[in-house]
Amino acid sequence: MDRKLAASLRDSVVNAATSAGVPFYQLSRGRKHRRGKKQDSKLDPKDESMDVISSSSKRKRKTSDMDVEGKAIDAPRPTKKRKRDNDDISDDVERQQLKPLPQPELLSSILLGINNVTRHLENQLQHLSTVKRALNGLTAGPTAATNLSIPLKYVLVCKGDIDPLPLVAHIPHLVAGCNSNSSDDASLVILVPLPKGSELLLAQAFGLPRVSVLGIMVRFITSNSSWSVLK
Repeated sequence: MDRKLAASLRDSVVNAATSAGVPFYQLSRGRKHRRGKKQDSKLDPKDESMDVISSSSKRKRKTSDMDVEGKAIDAPRPTKKRKRDNDDISDDVERQQLKPLPQPELLSSILLGINNVTRHLENQLQHLSTVKRALNGLTAGPTAATNLSIPLKYVLVCKGDIDPLPLVAHIPHLVAGCNSNSSDDASLVILVPLPKGSELLLAQAFGLPRVSVLGIMVRFITSNSSWSVLK
């Protein structure tokens, strides 16, 4: 594919992800994950045992701080319970402010990452191969195990940023295998190598640390009439 067209396709994906609010969705997921870890740490039995030890030592210290007549020398210190109550109140406020966002529809038609795209291409190749052999009378038709209802149409690879390149050396072979078993041009998979700097743009658009490979499903293209660059 032409370098200029590849960059135009990448920019279209970036704009679509940004417009759909994907970065904010990923951010809300990350905050929710951190909140879960924080709650788990609060329920740690070790922390509870330490609280018991701490409160016991405080009672001893409080007793030792009494003079001979039984009067307290120092004012009592704030209890840990009050601090915990204040933390719970602030956690409730934070939870209300950081409600998890619904998943953007865009993500149901986009595959992110080398492993996800590889698995989908392998399933797609198996399905197309089974269909081709069935049409030639060599085998039966595809079963539920080999059926693929949502094929990939475009595979974007950040070739200019991936190091080492052998990490994605298998993807062109999978795409070629899918195309050699396709029965028509409509089911062909188009491999798009992206120029240097594309990985950072895609990662920012999808709110992830890195996006080296991205797959676009057929249903996303057919449901978005404005994507003339994909047709």
